[in-house]
Order: sequence, then structure tokens, then C-alpha cells
Amino acid sequence: MNISRNNSDNPVPGIDVRDLDYYYGGLKVLENIHLSVPRGSSAAVLGPSGCGKSTLLHILAGLLSPEQGEVRFQGRSVLNRQGWISYMQQDDLLLPWKTVADNIALPLILKGQKARDARRSVLNQLDQFGLEGFGSHFPEQLSGGMRQRASFMRSCMFRQDFFLLDEPFSRLDYLTRSRMHEWFQNYVEEHQPGYILVTHDPEEALLLADEIILLSSRPARIIQRFSVDAPRPRSRELIAREPMQEILRTIIAKAT
Repeated sequence: MNISRNNSDNPVPGIDVRDLDYYYGGLKVLENIHLSVPRGSSAAVLGPSGCGKSTLLHILAGLLSPEQGEVRFQGRSVLNRQGWISYMQQDDLLLPWKTVADNIALPLILKGQKARDARRSVLNQLDQFGLEGFGSHFPEQLSGGMRQRASFMRSCMFRQDFFLLDEPFSRLDYLTRSRMHEWFQNYVEEHQPGYILVTHDPEEALLLADEIILLSSRPARIIQRFSVDAPRPRSRELIAREPMQEILRTIIAKAT
């Protein structure tokens, strides 16, 4: 199912996956995966632990090659393409010996900018990510939520219109995670990126995604899709009401 938040009859192409199979050491991990997420839209991928959700993101990022099928972004294959996508993994992966600004500037430097210019560009954008005044801090001086913002901002230095997000908020405490959900939704509303989010949390999926894709156990197949037709930004109060709770009950029933 294709969903576009901009309600256009001709959504801008994003990620398209067709007939995807993947094996690891002779074991079939993913089977016949089809999905399409236009730019400006979002999908959350749910499934049992170890079913291959992170493997799917690695394939979408072009880091792994499937045995069958293809992944295209804006009509072009993702294989052997570098810097085409922003990929934020579960750990923030900030380098402890570099300041926040220098960590975030790394993608710009890798793309050929001089370090001084890259750092200046980052410092000018820190306020957009709630990091103003923290450019000279080191990662160990930041809270969990601030580290995740820094990691997300670094991802944005690669590309700002489409993201792959692998459980980016799962290791945060409840209050910090709630604040990050609110901040992330505000960012999405302002910048309108497309993204695919892997999560174990059905409520997080309802809160953040336009479509929920439920995977089976290994080999992972898509067993159901749910369209989340609700205005943004969403609140936990909204998730606690119908018809959201009906979707939540169905997800839990299908996953057990």
C-alpha cells in the first residue's frame, strides 16, 4: 500500500522493494518482500526479534545484496551507491574523542568539505535540532536524548529527505523517549522527510508511521499492513483511543 502525507495523486518516488529474498549461510531470512514508501511518507516495520528487520534495512541501504529482487530509490538501484540515504542505527555511534560538532560534521568532510567549513555549517544548524550551545561538548557530557539528537543530525548531513531508522529510541527511558517522539514529529512536520522505522513497539509505530508493516518469524514475510489515517503530530492520548486501539489489538493478536 502506498501512502502519501501530501495527498498527491502523483507522490514523489521514494523506496521501492520488489520480490526480495535474502539468505544468510543457507538460511532463508527474508521472503518475497514488497514495499513502497514515497518521499514524504513513512512506514514502520514490526516483527519478532531476530526475524530480519535490521537485515532488511541493511539491504535497503545497499549494504547487503539480496539473492532475488531489487531495491530502488527514486528509480535507481541502491546497490553500490554511497551517501544516497541517511541511516540511523540503534546505537548513536558518536566518537567519544570528538566534540558534538565534529561528530556531526563527519559526513560533510567525507563528502569533500574542508573540516573548518563543515564545522561552521554544523554550528549554524545546531538550534534546529535542539543542540544549540552543545557543539563543543563531548558525547559523554550529553544526556541520552541529546546524544540521539546529535546522531540524528549527523544522519541528516548525508541526506535530509529520506531516512532509515533502526530502533533509534529503544534504549531511552520512557520520559526521554516520549520527549524524543514529540521532537521527532515536529521535525518531520517541518521538513517532510520520508522514512522507514524499525521498532519492537506497536504504540511507537502508531505514533510515528503512516503505514505499519508486520513481519512473520523467519523467514520473514509480510503478513499484514495497516494504514494509520490520523492527523499529525500524534499524541499518546490519541493512540489510547479507537480506532488506534483496534489496530493495536490486531497487531498484538497477529504477532502472537
